[in-house]
Amino acid sequence: MFYLEDVKVPWDRVFAASDVKLSRDIFHATPAHVSHNYQSQIRLVVKLQFLVAVARRIAEVNGIINFPQVRETLGKLAAQASMVDGLLHGIEAGGAARGEFFIPSRQFLYSALCVTQTLYSECVNDIRISRAAG
Repeated sequence: MFYLEDVKVPWDRVFAASDVKLSRDIFHATPAHVSHNYQSQIRLVVKLQFLVAVARRIAEVNGIINFPQVRETLGKLAAQASMVDGLLHGIEAGGAARGEFFIPSRQFLYSALCVTQTLYSECVNDIRISRAAG
Protein backbone atom coordinates (compact mmCIF):
# COMPACT_ATOMS: atom_id res chain seq x y z
CA MET A 1 0.00 0.00 0.00
CA PHE A 2 1.38 3.39 -0.96
CA TYR A 3 0.40 6.87 0.12
CA LEU A 4 1.47 9.40 -2.46
CA GLU A 5 0.98 13.11 -2.74
CA ASP A 6 0.80 15.10 -5.96
CA VAL A 7 1.55 12.08 -8.18
CA LYS A 8 -0.24 11.10 -11.37
CA VAL A 9 -0.95 7.38 -11.51
CA PRO A 10 -2.47 6.04 -14.75
CA TRP A 11 -5.83 4.31 -14.10
CA ASP A 12 -4.70 1.19 -15.93
CA ARG A 13 -2.11 0.71 -13.15
CA VAL A 14 -4.71 0.85 -10.36
CA PHE A 15 -5.94 -2.71 -9.84
CA ALA A 16 -8.28 -2.34 -6.86
CA ALA A 17 -10.37 0.70 -7.83
CA SER A 18 -14.11 0.04 -7.56
CA ASP A 19 -13.50 -3.63 -6.72
CA VAL A 20 -14.94 -4.03 -3.23
CA LYS A 21 -14.07 -7.71 -2.89
CA LEU A 22 -10.46 -7.21 -3.95
CA SER A 23 -10.10 -4.18 -1.67
CA ARG A 24 -11.48 -6.21 1.27
CA ASP A 25 -9.32 -9.23 0.46
CA ILE A 26 -6.14 -7.14 0.34
CA PHE A 27 -6.68 -6.41 4.00
CA HIS A 28 -8.25 -9.62 5.30
CA ALA A 29 -6.94 -12.41 3.03
CA THR A 30 -3.35 -11.26 3.38
CA PRO A 31 -1.29 -10.53 6.49
CA ALA A 32 -1.55 -6.78 5.79
CA HIS A 33 -3.75 -6.11 8.81
CA VAL A 34 -1.39 -8.09 11.04
CA SER A 35 1.58 -6.01 9.89
CA HIS A 36 -0.36 -2.78 10.29
CA ASN A 37 -1.54 -3.61 13.80
CA TYR A 38 1.87 -5.01 14.79
CA GLN A 39 3.55 -1.71 14.04
CA SER A 40 0.82 0.11 15.97
CA GLN A 41 1.70 -2.00 19.02
CA ILE A 42 5.38 -1.09 18.58
CA ARG A 43 4.42 2.59 18.57
CA LEU A 44 2.28 2.09 21.67
CA VAL A 45 5.16 0.49 23.58
CA VAL A 46 7.36 3.50 22.83
CA LYS A 47 4.61 5.98 23.74
CA LEU A 48 3.93 4.25 27.05
CA GLN A 49 7.63 4.15 27.95
CA PHE A 50 7.80 7.87 27.19
CA LEU A 51 4.70 8.57 29.32
CA VAL A 52 6.16 6.69 32.27
CA ALA A 53 9.34 8.77 32.03
CA VAL A 54 7.34 12.01 31.76
CA ALA A 55 5.15 11.06 34.72
CA ARG A 56 8.20 10.30 36.85
CA ARG A 57 9.84 13.57 35.89
CA ILE A 58 6.67 15.53 36.67
CA ALA A 59 6.56 13.91 40.11
CA GLU A 60 10.24 14.73 40.72
CA VAL A 61 9.91 18.35 39.62
CA ASN A 62 6.78 18.86 41.72
CA GLY A 63 8.40 17.24 44.77
CA ILE A 64 5.70 14.59 45.07
CA ILE A 65 7.73 11.56 44.03
CA ASN A 66 7.58 10.06 47.54
CA PHE A 67 3.84 10.49 48.08
CA PRO A 68 2.38 6.98 48.40
CA GLN A 69 -0.46 7.61 45.93
CA VAL A 70 2.00 9.00 43.36
CA ARG A 71 4.37 6.06 43.78
CA GLU A 72 1.40 3.73 43.36
CA THR A 73 0.38 5.48 40.14
CA LEU A 74 3.94 5.43 38.80
CA GLY A 75 4.18 1.71 39.61
CA LYS A 76 0.89 1.04 37.84
CA LEU A 77 2.04 2.99 34.76
CA ALA A 78 5.35 1.12 34.68
CA ALA A 79 3.55 -2.21 35.02
CA GLN A 80 1.18 -1.37 32.18
CA ALA A 81 4.04 -0.29 29.92
CA SER A 82 5.90 -3.52 30.74
CA MET A 83 2.78 -5.58 30.06
CA VAL A 84 2.39 -4.09 26.59
CA ASP A 85 6.10 -4.65 25.95
CA GLY A 86 5.65 -8.29 27.01
CA LEU A 87 2.69 -8.68 24.68
CA LEU A 88 4.83 -7.27 21.87
CA HIS A 89 7.50 -9.87 22.61
CA GLY A 90 4.82 -12.56 22.55
CA ILE A 91 3.56 -11.28 19.20
CA GLU A 92 7.08 -11.63 17.84
CA ALA A 93 7.94 -14.94 19.52
CA GLY A 94 4.68 -16.56 18.42
CA GLY A 95 5.06 -15.52 14.80
CA ALA A 96 6.03 -17.75 11.91
CA ALA A 97 7.55 -17.59 8.46
CA ARG A 98 5.16 -17.43 5.54
CA GLY A 99 7.32 -17.96 2.52
CA GLU A 100 10.13 -15.46 2.76
CA PHE A 101 8.17 -13.18 5.10
CA PHE A 102 7.74 -13.26 8.87
CA ILE A 103 4.16 -12.92 10.09
CA PRO A 104 3.65 -11.95 13.75
CA SER A 105 1.32 -14.06 15.89
CA ARG A 106 -2.32 -13.16 15.25
CA GLN A 107 -3.40 -14.70 18.55
CA PHE A 108 -1.13 -12.50 20.66
CA LEU A 109 -1.74 -9.51 18.41
CA TYR A 110 -5.50 -9.69 18.86
CA SER A 111 -5.02 -10.10 22.61
CA ALA A 112 -2.81 -7.02 22.67
CA LEU A 113 -5.32 -5.03 20.62
CA CYS A 114 -8.09 -6.00 23.03
CA VAL A 115 -6.12 -5.14 26.15
CA THR A 116 -4.68 -1.87 24.85
CA GLN A 117 -7.78 -0.29 23.31
CA THR A 118 -8.30 2.04 26.26
CA LEU A 119 -4.92 1.76 27.95
CA TYR A 120 -3.30 4.88 26.48
CA SER A 121 -6.11 7.21 27.51
CA GLU A 122 -6.20 5.62 30.99
CA CYS A 123 -2.45 6.21 31.37
CA VAL A 124 -2.76 9.86 30.35
CA ASN A 125 -5.63 10.28 32.80
CA ASP A 126 -3.60 8.66 35.61
CA ILE A 127 -0.78 11.11 34.93
CA ARG A 128 -3.19 14.07 35.13
CA ILE A 129 -4.60 12.82 38.43
CA SER A 130 -1.20 12.14 39.98
CA ARG A 131 0.06 15.56 38.87
CA ALA A 132 -2.78 17.15 40.80
CA ALA A 133 -1.73 15.27 43.96
CA GLY A 134 1.01 17.80 44.56
